[in-house]
Amino acid sequence: LAIRDVDPNFAGGFLKRAITVAVMSGESREVRQILEEEIRQHRIARLETSNFFRTMGVLSPMFGLLGTLLGIIQVLRSMSEPAKVGPAMALAITSAFYGIGLSTVICVPVANKIRQRAMQETVVLELILEGVMDIMGAKLPRLIEMHLRGYSLAQQDTTTAEPAPAPPA
Repeated sequence: LAIRDVDPNFAGGFLKRAITVAVMSGESREVRQILEEEIRQHRIARLETSNFFRTMGVLSPMFGLLGTLLGIIQVLRSMSEPAKVGPAMALAITSAFYGIGLSTVICVPVANKIRQRAMQETVVLELILEGVMDIMGAKLPRLIEMHLRGYSLAQQDTTTAEPAPAPPA
């Protein structure tokens, strides 16, 4: 009865899909396999996004270094014209600054946030899975509540995610 009060689009519609699979299949082993695969695919998609930003965090200082090298080449080319040395040196310093800044201010924090959110979403999806499995097993509502509370506390302890390592400067 309490499921009727929940938004069917909760957790990206996973609750609705989980209930639909449970009703259509009726076999708990098959339901668990289907839902675990969906959870796994969801987690992989989120972590791929996180890995993209982490990779950009590692590569952006290297691009800054490349810009620095190009700026130094311009400085060396314009040694005979002192008026051009300043702008070339500014390019060299600015590109390094932007590369390091992009990495430390944007890419690595975004990667960490996406990874952390992916772990939290996975816990919610696994809670839904366990709840549906308990309902299919005809467990008493109070036992289901106790099981899910214990499960969520245990999962919160294990999802204290380590942040992505900072890229070498």
